[in-house]
Amino acid sequence: MHLQKGGGKVDKGFPISHEYWVVTEVRYNWALLGETEKFVVGCGKRVREIDVSTTHLSLRIAGVQGEQVEICAVDFAHENAGDPNEGELRCERVIVGASGSTLVRFSRDQEGAIFV
Repeated sequence: MHLQKGGGKVDKGFPISHEYWVVTEVRYNWALLGETEKFVVGCGKRVREIDVSTTHLSLRIAGVQGEQVEICAVDFAHENAGDPNEGELRCERVIVGASGSTLVRFSRDQEGAIFV
């Protein structure tokens, strides 16, 4: 799966072409990409707990109260999957709660993510 995000400016006086690859494990047809806007996408200080099954991917995200965090995952077994190499990219922006953490649950049973 190839992901590409736009919006960055290219300095024409200093053209450097590059690609940034993230290697992640796939379990139960879920792949956690983490914070794709950062170079370290799956930092242990950010992702505290992971629970994965055939129906969901749940994460405990840590941070400072009020901080916005975008987490991405790929579902390779979504209902519209025709090619097992093509997954459905899901990205959700969450806000860290007063406890310093937030639970994010990506589920095949519901559209999008569930925040607790």
